[in-house]
Amino acid sequence: MRGTASDTNVDRRDFLQLCAMAAGVLAPGLAVRPASAQTAPKKGGTLRVGFYLEASTMDPHLSGSKVDRQIYHNIYEPLLTLDVKLGIKPGLAESWQQPEPKILILKLRQGVKFQDGTDFNAEAVRFNFNRMKTEPKSVRKGEVASIESVDVVDAYTVKINLRRPDAALLATLTDRAGMMVSPKVAQERGAELERNAKGAGTGPFEFVEWVKDDHLLIKRNESYWNKQGGPYLDRVRYRPIPDDTVKLQSLQAGEIDVIDYVQPRDVAAVKADKNLVTLDVPSLAAFAYQINQTRPPFNVKALRQAVAYALDLDQIIKGCGSMSGRPPMAPSRPRAGPTTGPSRPSSATWPRPKPSWRRAASREASPSPSPPPISPSMSRRRR
Repeated sequence: MRGTASDTNVDRRDFLQLCAMAAGVLAPGLAVRPASAQTAPKKGGTLRVGFYLEASTMDPHLSGSKVDRQIYHNIYEPLLTLDVKLGIKPGLAESWQQPEPKILILKLRQGVKFQDGTDFNAEAVRFNFNRMKTEPKSVRKGEVASIESVDVVDAYTVKINLRRPDAALLATLTDRAGMMVSPKVAQERGAELERNAKGAGTGPFEFVEWVKDDHLLIKRNESYWNKQGGPYLDRVRYRPIPDDTVKLQSLQAGEIDVIDYVQPRDVAAVKADKNLVTLDVPSLAAFAYQINQTRPPFNVKALRQAVAYALDLDQIIKGCGSMSGRPPMAPSRPRAGPTTGPSRPSSATWPRPKPSWRRAASREASPSPSPPPISPSMSRRRR
């Protein structure tokens, strides 16, 4: 980070952790400008972050953009969190238990307030789940579809009644479906919450302003409930820069301090630049084409298999110039096994297709192949 009159340097390790928090802990290929060595972090400074896309909304219940999520985790907090090994950890819920397959009981953290000064409690949790289920524009409806109702047991205990057992629910509550919004703000502000999230969360930073196509600014929450270890920054300023070349040039010129990712073609050059630091971590990100399985011709499983077997993922990755991508062991990332069981070996990849598989799948997909098309030369002979 380039120092200014209002900036305070932190050591490199803490600085990178702050960057990861600001740009998403699991963002691959994060690049930052290095900070000067310092024995201990100090409060102060503005972190300037470059994103490839502008945020879509400040309402986590209406959001479908991954960029939004990277901002939200500073403003809002989920009921549960993930550690770096994808284990479920306490968030706004201190503990949980499941006495029956269709009942989940959450014990909530006490002493937490929303940034508007109102209390975070069981009633707020019930309000949020009801809002996600009934708000016409809610993008979270599918994620909480297994929830039948939420009961307030006491001020800091909620009982979630499920329609059916849901093994994914705890993980779901680590993301936007678990992020709690101030009921007062949501009710009083209505649709304006999408552009103005002042006072809406419980997180370490508060929303300040959003100037469309220019920047979004958040500031440190001085009343944050967790007094251990920060937040240290005064502000975080997010700037949308759709052009990857311009974004990297802005980082190199010191106009911003962090970018969300590095294009594969630029990875080698960025790692060779002594003025930059890269943070390369395992990612949940995946890039894929989804086949519509409900319409011909891909409603035939064997044909889908034939297409999959015909693809050489290693060559696709190589052709994209990626130095860090790898074929997935669909759809999980490497080393991401169940949280309660052994992790998948890092060498696990999609099985290498054999020509015989492709031929067999093709025959199954088309048991009565059509005659080959007539070429111009064949037509001339027939004349």
